[in-house]
Amino acid sequence: METCLTTWDVTVMLAKKAGISTEQAKAVLQAQAELAYENVDRGFPIPGIGLLCKIETAPRKLLMRFGPDAGQEKLIPGKKVVKFRVAKCAMDIILGHRPDVPDVANQQMELEGPE
Repeated sequence: METCLTTWDVTVMLAKKAGISTEQAKAVLQAQAELAYENVDRGFPIPGIGLLCKIETAPRKLLMRFGPDAGQEKLIPGKKVVKFRVAKCAMDIILGHRPDVPDVANQQMELEGPE
């Protein structure tokens, strides 16, 4: 099994692919991360990859099965979680259903999976 790519590996590959220096590629990746952190509440699209978003889960009831509270129903409060929804075109390309890579700058993302 091959080892995972490091952040530096991605920076070098991005620099070569875009024809820019590694410092510029590093700055682009840093700026993208900062923008994602600031705008995750509204949903932050990463073109051609997917959507990073923050959602709030609903409170739910849990029936205790073991321990001193067995048989009792407890309420688990809702919480905020961060989700990443992979774009349909990315799934199709990764899984081999689509051979071509579209121009992600001019494409609306179609998201796959539950809301």
